Amino acid sequence: LLELVHCHIATPPIPPHELNSTIPQPVSDLILKLMAKNAEDRYQSAWGIKADLEHCAISLALLHEWF
Repeated sequence: LLELVHCHIATPPIPPHELNSTIPQPVSDLILKLMAKNAEDRYQSAWGIKADLEHCAISLALLHEWF
């Protein structure tokens, strides 16, 4: 059990886009920030999440227009 806890604390999560290539990089980055082990690295408010979600939506819309 102690080894499992240490692994959870010491090992960074696998980026979602590496597990599923259909997940766009900006969304993967947002998920990783939500999962950050250090509280200071996570969103400090819902406003920060909202701003990044809006940024993701704009990026994805532009990407969709490009292709």
